[in-house]
Amino acid sequence: MMRFAPLRLSLTSLALGLLLWGCGENTAKKNTSIPPYEVHMGELKEDNQTLTGTYRLGFTDPIASAPTTKREFFLQFELMGEGSTTTVSTFGTPKVVKGEKKLRGGLNLLFTRQGNTVRGQFVTCCGDKLADMPPLVDFDARKPISMFVVVDNEIPRVQIFKGTTASGTPVLDTEDPHVALTGELYKGEGTYWGVSILHGTLYEARVGS
Repeated sequence: MMRFAPLRLSLTSLALGLLLWGCGENTAKKNTSIPPYEVHMGELKEDNQTLTGTYRLGFTDPIASAPTTKREFFLQFELMGEGSTTTVSTFGTPKVVKGEKKLRGGLNLLFTRQGNTVRGQFVTCCGDKLADMPPLVDFDARKPISMFVVVDNEIPRVQIFKGTTASGTPVLDTEDPHVALTGELYKGEGTYWGVSILHGTLYEARVGS
């Protein structure tokens, strides 16, 4: 539930605001490390094929012809300071409601920097928490994070691997009987994906089969 400190917004509230609010869109942009995208809100600086700032964007190419499928996502990003976040929205649908464009109805993963560690949650498109992930101890929040995410939207099931491929033991597997989520996951309803950044940098993003 969102909490507001007197006379100021907390970083957590700003992160939820990224998911909730929009202020127009740009035409699709291209980047050799990042698929064609539209900026749905915020401001970013593009430098040497990286995107830095506080913003929400949607990739313009669909990841599948139907939401009942499995896809692999690779991201490299940096959480620049305490409370900064990266949200990965998968299997969503771009919609405009009250002048705001965003991905809705997707399966969303929120990563927050807490000291030197990364906290993971599954959230709705509006930022409401669905479930906490176990501690992601394999990732060092002081450094750029390379993360390979496998989403089986039919079950649904999420696996997170450290590095650039789905090799070795996953950092998280929601079907692992030893993993106790604090809530329930919901299937994504669409065929698009995107990323929201609060005080961070996106170095690379790609989707596989």
